[in-house]
Amino acid sequence: MEAVVSTQSTWKQWYQRRVHGECSDISCPRSVSTMKLFLATLTVLAAQAMAKTSYDGYQVLRTSALTPEASAMLRELQLTTNSIDFWREPATGMSTDINTPPELLAGLKEMLASEGGEVST
Repeated sequence: MEAVVSTQSTWKQWYQRRVHGECSDISCPRSVSTMKLFLATLTVLAAQAMAKTSYDGYQVLRTSALTPEASAMLRELQLTTNSIDFWREPATGMSTDINTPPELLAGLKEMLASEGGEVST
């Protein structure tokens, strides 16, 4: 019981010093460091939330039913690049939707045409 009373007294003393501005970095290093870390983290998160991503020029391509060759090529592409966003998994006999950046549009359309796939936007 003594330990509990002692701990409560210590916290009460710390709180009183903190409220009245008597707590310096030396006497309360943990709380000040924690607050600085919290504010730094909050600043970084706010900056990320305010950053805007532009999708100007991007197109979502919908393929016709994929041939086995086109399906294999798209699965390989899906595993090796982060630039192209697949909205549906490429599967033989099924269509797929692919969000494509402008610099890769022509190349992707050409690759699909060479594998027997048709594309619409």
